[in-house]
Amino acid sequence: MFYIVITDLDGTLLDHQTYSYRDALPAIRLLQQSRVPLILCSSKTAAEMIHLQEELGLEAPLIVENGGAVYLRPGLFQNVPYDIEVLDGWERIALGIPYPKLKEALLEVAGALNLQILLFEDWTVEELEHQVGLKGEAAVRASKREFDIPFRLIEMSRVDQLEAELRAKGLNLSRGGRFLHVTGKNDKGRAAQILAELYGQLVGDRVMMIGLGDSENDRPLLEVVNYPVLVPNPVSSSPIEAAIPALRIAPEPGPAGWNQAIQDLMVELQIGRQVNLATRSQNPGRPNSKLG
Repeated sequence: MFYIVITDLDGTLLDHQTYSYRDALPAIRLLQQSRVPLILCSSKTAAEMIHLQEELGLEAPLIVENGGAVYLRPGLFQNVPYDIEVLDGWERIALGIPYPKLKEALLEVAGALNLQILLFEDWTVEELEHQVGLKGEAAVRASKREFDIPFRLIEMSRVDQLEAELRAKGLNLSRGGRFLHVTGKNDKGRAAQILAELYGQLVGDRVMMIGLGDSENDRPLLEVVNYPVLVPNPVSSSPIEAAIPALRIAPEPGPAGWNQAIQDLMVELQIGRQVNLATRSQNPGRPNSKLG
């Protein structure tokens, strides 16, 4: 079997308040040493996630904007059965509805229901820093959205009404740790399944997915992985625990809980050193050494 780890970011791999991943570094390095691909999966933009991935020294694919697109390192997978665009040195599989169409639909529905919403894009850099701790270039990267609209609803008591109207238009409303999000019918689970399929073709073996998340918009991911882990969220609750019988609960919130959950699973599943995908993608069957 070949293992991959797919993880949410804010409140899961990253601390909800500080965005620090420091407490998760021991498990991250253990995954690298074992050649287990660590796939970042978030509502964040490609610009944000590429920046974080470079900081962490990772090489795996990315699932951006709640499954709006999958970003691949060029040449990792051969004969990909999906349309691919090459953007800034990455290969992109677009799964979602483009941002302008989403915005048009959201504003139309909110207007018809007489609901007041605050779009992420309308906040200044100063407001983003005050509200969610994003500063300078981090705020700029967060604004480069392609397939997902984060927003806040003033009357949260009417969120179910808004969700029903959006679904009637073929759109999804998901609840993240900080924002509501509007997307197309894409989600983190579908993107995860695509990557499991691609890795399976690459390694010629059964792919087992470990998935970690902390909020309702992680449910599609946690529902499709083999080993779902809920990282406790100190600022919001979710019915995920009751909905997924096989769910495991990390021992504490944020990166510290993520770190312990990963290390416990690696021991339990006896996950050892896997094949090197860099060489496998060019010469199937040969061992290699590049980290995932």
